[in-house]
Amino acid sequence: MDPRQAWKEYLRELCFSSNDSSDEEDDLFMEGMRAWQADLEESERRPWGGSVRGRKRINRYRLEGHMRLFNDYFADPPMYLDYIFWRRFRMKRDIFLKIVAAAEEKDPWFQQRRNAAGELGLPALQKVTAAFRMLAYDAPADSLDECLRLGESTIIESMRRFVHAVVEAFGDEYI
Repeated sequence: MDPRQAWKEYLRELCFSSNDSSDEEDDLFMEGMRAWQADLEESERRPWGGSVRGRKRINRYRLEGHMRLFNDYFADPPMYLDYIFWRRFRMKRDIFLKIVAAAEEKDPWFQQRRNAAGELGLPALQKVTAAFRMLAYDAPADSLDECLRLGESTIIESMRRFVHAVVEAFGDEYI
């Protein structure tokens, strides 16, 4: 027997064999069980994933990551001075911003857009910074998720698309 089915049977027995609880508690428990069973059946119908009820949303943390990045390096005045920017990215700030603009122009994935829920997506500055950090420090993607507040898969996709966008934008001139 499937473990989920066994669990359902156990809970069904538990629900109908309990004589110690009040009718109100029984109704409340049964309502919770119906909701749980509906969620379970729904998850079995969509094996590809999708939204999960109760899952923590991280959009707020992504925004915090972008604000930290912006305030540290691109605000007026930035927290870190030009020589620290140079040391961390191995280029001047204006060249970095020129590359960000070129990536946005060549690949629409870098452009910040709203999702289906109306929330803003990730800005190009955050995505390009992830790619630059991977290149500059030879760092794995999962080591960057804490400071930039991006998921590992997003960082890898940023790197892949960034390389293509830079070659397309600057390849004729520099290669």
